[in-house]
Amino acid sequence: MTKQLTAFVEATENVYIQITKIISLEQEKRQALLHYDMVITERCIKNQQALVMQLENIEKKRGMSQIAAGFHGKTSDEILDSVTSEEKLILQPLFGKLRMAATNLQEQNKVSLGIASSELRILGDRSSTPVPQVTYQSNGKKGGGRNATFVGKF
Repeated sequence: MTKQLTAFVEATENVYIQITKIISLEQEKRQALLHYDMVITERCIKNQQALVMQLENIEKKRGMSQIAAGFHGKTSDEILDSVTSEEKLILQPLFGKLRMAATNLQEQNKVSLGIASSELRILGDRSSTPVPQVTYQSNGKKGGGRNATFVGKF
């Protein structure tokens, strides 16, 4: 295995490790949401934001190592098609566990968002104070009411 391919494998493994850290924190956040523990929930969200920023940097390194290894613009399947059988024995399980981790993270996040959304609806239903319907203009000033249009970059 070449030095460039070894660097690519290590960088891909680092992406996997970072995603598993985020998954663990997502599970902790879900438990905090289920127990209405906003202190832990907020801590988890802040820690997740830091881990995601780190993941972005790790992913950039992985992308650069992918290019250096000669796999620019290739999917994992295309990479597997272009390597030796020995290299495939290393890369195939790595790509598989990376796919499973990414899918797991998406599912965990979807569940947590569902729980948070449900809790917000319940809190809104329990609130005796009506929530004011206020719109804002792109400059931050209050708009002309419920039917005002939002003019901005969105």
